[in-house]
Amino acid sequence: MPDIKNPKKFEREGYKIYSNLAPILSQAKLSSQIINFKEYFLDCINQETPSEKRSLVKLIRMHFDNAKENIQDEDIEEYMRLRNESEKWLKSVGYRYGTRTAQEHNLSLGIVEEKYMKEPYKPTGLISGHIILEEARKSRELEKFFGSIAIRKFYNVDDKNKRILFNLEDLDEGGNTLMDPRLIDEDFNFIEGYKKSENFPFRRS
Repeated sequence: MPDIKNPKKFEREGYKIYSNLAPILSQAKLSSQIINFKEYFLDCINQETPSEKRSLVKLIRMHFDNAKENIQDEDIEEYMRLRNESEKWLKSVGYRYGTRTAQEHNLSLGIVEEKYMKEPYKPTGLISGHIILEEARKSRELEKFFGSIAIRKFYNVDDKNKRILFNLEDLDEGGNTLMDPRLIDEDFNFIEGYKKSENFPFRRS
């Protein structure tokens, strides 16, 4: 599986962006969004952080954009410039938007547009055309897994103490996943013995 080729450069570039954000963040209204954003950004720029602990969607749309409301008006323009720099920074390694399939979104109780439901095993970005197959493959390999507490009901898992995830399966030449998502543990070992529920989204078998 691919990893960051030059982790020191990755960390250096990320830290450069973060250091420019620091004065803006120091003036921001302190909130859980700001705290979560800072913590996640610092994790992203740590070269020891595994690739699957970073996410373009999580950093930009969940943390960066949510923190925006706490930034002072006079800082917004620079803040958004740095947001775009952060997006380019993660994209340069291979992270992309739209790498999940409709089936995978549904397994975490996510909602997607009808056009994506017509090809449930293909990443939404491939359907919309804003990424190509190799980009989808690389990004999925970097992130490795997807998880949500909701997936328990689709695999009939009763053990609430066991943290489970599902594997981001490989894509075929047509861009479709080779199989329904399989359960994995935190060490990426496949978990056997659980049967898919009858209402498993787009169940193949």
